[in-house]
Amino acid sequence: MVKSKKVPKVQKRSKNKNKNSKQHLVKGLDEAATQWARLLNDPCNAPLAHGCFPTSMGGMLQRFETDFLVSTSSTSTAGALLFSPGMIVASGATGQGSVLYLDSASDATSFTSWSIANASQPGYISVGNTSGIRPIAACAQVMWPGSELNRAGIVGLGCVPSNIVTPNTGGSFSVGSLRTCCPMVIRMPESIAEVKWRPGELDEKYDNPNFGGTAANGDGRNALLLTYSGFPVSTGIRIRLVCVYEMVFGSNQGTVINNVTPPGPQSKFSVNEIFHALDTAGNWMYQLATGPVGNLAWNLGSNLMKTAPNVLALM
Repeated sequence: MVKSKKVPKVQKRSKNKNKNSKQHLVKGLDEAATQWARLLNDPCNAPLAHGCFPTSMGGMLQRFETDFLVSTSSTSTAGALLFSPGMIVASGATGQGSVLYLDSASDATSFTSWSIANASQPGYISVGNTSGIRPIAACAQVMWPGSELNRAGIVGLGCVPSNIVTPNTGGSFSVGSLRTCCPMVIRMPESIAEVKWRPGELDEKYDNPNFGGTAANGDGRNALLLTYSGFPVSTGIRIRLVCVYEMVFGSNQGTVINNVTPPGPQSKFSVNEIFHALDTAGNWMYQLATGPVGNLAWNLGSNLMKTAPNVLALM
């Protein structure tokens, strides 16, 4: 009887073989969701990625930035700024106009409406070429432009529904009352204070930037709210706004428009599930840099979040 030769055992592929190669993914999310999560967490520097909105239409991604001073008059010691990336409140001829602001002699002064700062809108220069835009990621930063000796005042930052700061008929508001809408209230930062945006239920819809509405058009959209008060006159506050837009070009722009433009890789996860993963990672929406020591702590906190055993890297 001839003994059969033993067949060498084939080593089974370990199910965890690629575990280390997927450390760049947020725990539980697929690649498309992770790419968007990275961009939401770092709108200024992360690679551009499409939003995981439940839609079949997409456009071209572009990052825009504006940097400007507000409240620089000889009487202003308080002010506020509302940046709603998806809300158009002025015609495209002068800009997208979703940046609203207040200048006030004190944080108790009452207002019934906002002023529009069209040219402060990130991407306002591209309005005439597009027939539709929607925000994918955005952030707002507050910086103190004066001397360290004169640094004074308090700053409030928040991501709020766009209509939360629209007064009712006959109503009014002040910088002080707007500050109560801000989850983060701090001293005037030595370096930078930042708040990041998360979309509202209607922010996934394209809006035509060539047709403006009113500030009351903010239902279903989210905005970044900044308040600042108690600073010296004639100094102002430096604001930096960054937004990534997905744009559909208008006619006569030399682009070929298919019936449906692919929006990029789609995720099986809903928008709410993606934000739940981000929120689990930590307080990602608010960051503060307060000089060399503060920056060191900020970077340490970021690295700890990236390497935490239960939450994988966002950046």
